[in-house]
Amino acid sequence: MGWFYRFELKAIQGFIFAGRRLREVVGASALIELLSDGGLREIAAQYNGTVRYRAAGGATLHFNDKIGLEGFAARWPMEVATFAPGVVLTQAWVEDSTPQPISALARKLGAHRNLAPPAMPSATPVIERSPYGALATNKANDEGQFIDQATRAKEIAQAKSWNPKHPTLADELSRRFVGDDEARLAKLPRELTEITGHDGYYLAVIHADGNDVGRLVQGMGGDIETMAAFSEKLSHATEAAARTASLKHLFDDDSAYALGRPIVVGGDDITAVVRADRALPFLETYCAAFAEETRSAGLNNGKGLTASAGVAFVRAGHPFRDGYRLAEGLCEHAKKVGRGEEGEGSPALVAFHRVSASLAGDISEAIGEQRVGEGTAHRSMGPYIVGPGQFRGLVSLSAMRAFGQSLRKLPRGSIREMLRILQERPAAAAQHFERFKQINAQSWNQVQEKLIPIDHRFGSEIWVTRQQGNKETKTTAWFDAHTISVIEGRAKNS
Repeated sequence: MGWFYRFELKAIQGFIFAGRRLREVVGASALIELLSDGGLREIAAQYNGTVRYRAAGGATLHFNDKIGLEGFAARWPMEVATFAPGVVLTQAWVEDSTPQPISALARKLGAHRNLAPPAMPSATPVIERSPYGALATNKANDEGQFIDQATRAKEIAQAKSWNPKHPTLADELSRRFVGDDEARLAKLPRELTEITGHDGYYLAVIHADGNDVGRLVQGMGGDIETMAAFSEKLSHATEAAARTASLKHLFDDDSAYALGRPIVVGGDDITAVVRADRALPFLETYCAAFAEETRSAGLNNGKGLTASAGVAFVRAGHPFRDGYRLAEGLCEHAKKVGRGEEGEGSPALVAFHRVSASLAGDISEAIGEQRVGEGTAHRSMGPYIVGPGQFRGLVSLSAMRAFGQSLRKLPRGSIREMLRILQERPAAAAQHFERFKQINAQSWNQVQEKLIPIDHRFGSEIWVTRQQGNKETKTTAWFDAHTISVIEGRAKNS
């Protein structure tokens, strides 16, 4: 008699993005990858266990006997707590003769998820606390600051610069999305200023996720072999697409450092931090490569899959966690808008937002909902379609980028004034728009050529009502176009 065992890691994103420095985030990602792959397989083998299926921060294993199972189940939580302090682990196991064992495991895990484990070590009144997060500390780092166990583990994971003789955990992970080229590995940044070159420039936090993956997995009926084969092909496709986009857009011969780096690459999703002006081109390449790689792998009956993404444009000093949460929320918004009916594939969509205040705000602020007259309107026309094709009246990203780039022909002060009126006095915007066109008559025709393909009515109107997804929405193209103009022009605070 054998046993199926499954564990899931909770609070992974919180652990990864809790760091205040890029190098801590990179180190945290490497630790999670070690736990989910190489370290897991090595320890499981010591108890006669095999990894059968690994995805989404968890894994399903099989053990030949109960002694091995119990030994692993006693040791594995301690390994997780040692390598990644602060990550929460839940685990469960059932006999392999149990009807539908995967479903049974899911039910048992669900019952354990709400049992919060204690935080160790305990931060008593006499314990020195970390200045970042107020967690208990036990050792000072090289800068003389007392840091908590989690931060210490992240720093160790990427403590050295890339060295082919002594690679760090972060270096090993980096190979998967830039290959074995030593020059490129050495250029991967570990500080945000190495990406931006100047604190005033914007960064982009990107989160992309495959579409319709959950629907396909549900259709596999819990068959673990089918799920494992699908997961492996999907992971390879995601890594290959991330590698293609990274090599094309993040490495310049005249730059000392790469202009960004993927942080999390696994399963069907990717999280990356890149210089703002490279974000949308990066995603155009990534989405096209993801579709091609999944098609080549024969996924979805050879039709392949698409990916949607969210992008948060933030200043270099903005908290990682807030930027990630916004990017993730924008990605979920894009996936929701693009969700097709049963049997209808979802398109690749991208939603983005530029944070101009110290707080990121919620998703309703990001998509720009506001009152206009007796109804509501949206300052964003997103999400946008990546690549060719149409879907429910949504605008293509390439068309919006072309319009945004054309705004550089107009005075920035004049554009900002119009946007201010659109936001503060939307009912008066139409009158101001006519005046705006008259003042900028010399350049207006060239800008209008890029605006008309989005919607021909924008030539004479500032707000238009159009089909967006499943409903009619009053919207404007000017806010998102201005964001593109700022971030792709590498402008400073605007």
